[in-house]
Amino acid sequence: MQFFPEGGQLVAGVRSVVGIKALGTNGRGLDVQGQVVDEQGVVVAQFNSYHLGMGRFEIQPVAGHRYTARVRPTTGGPELSYALPAVQLLDLLYRYRTLATLMG
Repeated sequence: MQFFPEGGQLVAGVRSVVGIKALGTNGRGLDVQGQVVDEQGVVVAQFNSYHLGMGRFEIQPVAGHRYTARVRPTTGGPELSYALPAVQLLDLLYRYRTLATLMG
């Protein structure tokens, strides 16, 4: 399972689209359904793949929270859990990009 946050990062307080790609053991796209939960188990987003295991969901991450996707193939099978990328603070992301730009 792969996650592709819009802009490359999950930024605290910024509503973002996250693309998903699910692959089966044969390397082909796998249709899935799932939900994203925070560390308390609260559902913050739901998703389905639309074509060849690809789909998307929207999330507005909160600083200090961790998010996990609970995913299940639409054809049945066990639920699997995947950690989403860590939430970044906008100020830290801005400083990093500014420093990277200055350094060339």
